[in-house]
Amino acid sequence: EITFQDIKQPDWRQMPGAFKITLASQYCQTDAIDYIWIDTYCIDTTSSAELSEAIKSMYSCIVLRCFLD
Repeated sequence: EITFQDIKQPDWRQMPGAFKITLASQYCQTDAIDYIWIDTYCIDTTSSAELSEAIKSMYSCIVLRCFLD
């Protein structure tokens, strides 16, 4: 999976798992969806405070999930 740290690298699109992010982004653009949430990419797991806050927030939000096979 692509992580928050990976996405900062210029070659992240060549990493295993990048295809899911680019494909999901294309679907969003096609359907005029402005935002996408990918847990492994959107949460900086090196920051325990951010990780803790993100976990708490996930339970208090209604999330529309799109699953790609």
